[in-house]
Amino acid sequence: METRRYSEVRVFHILKEVESGMSVINVAWEHRVSPAIIHYWKRKYSGVMLSKLKRLKALEEGNTRLKRVVVQQALGGELLREINSKKMTNFFTRRSAVNYLVKQGRNSLIIDRWY
Repeated sequence: METRRYSEVRVFHILKEVESGMSVINVAWEHRVSPAIIHYWKRKYSGVMLSKLKRLKALEEGNTRLKRVVVQQALGGELLREINSKKMTNFFTRRSAVNYLVKQGRNSLIIDRWY
């Protein structure tokens, strides 16, 4: 069976059709979803207006971006601790550490730390 993802805006419009008086079965048949999905959406989005729904989605996307930044920061600190635990007495060992960070994609850490 084919799976589809409906945007929040489309779900909102489907629920508006149900609220306007159309039966759940007819709306489900028209949009090719099961009536159980429509009842699930009614529970999930009950009392939510479209503007609040869009705002909620934007907040969730921002939260996801911030989580990604926190993980990158934590990994960057780990890489620096790993490299700082080694003795870097000559140019060649420092250069190999820099190359290691470049391969890991940590160019901003290199600039802050060694240059």
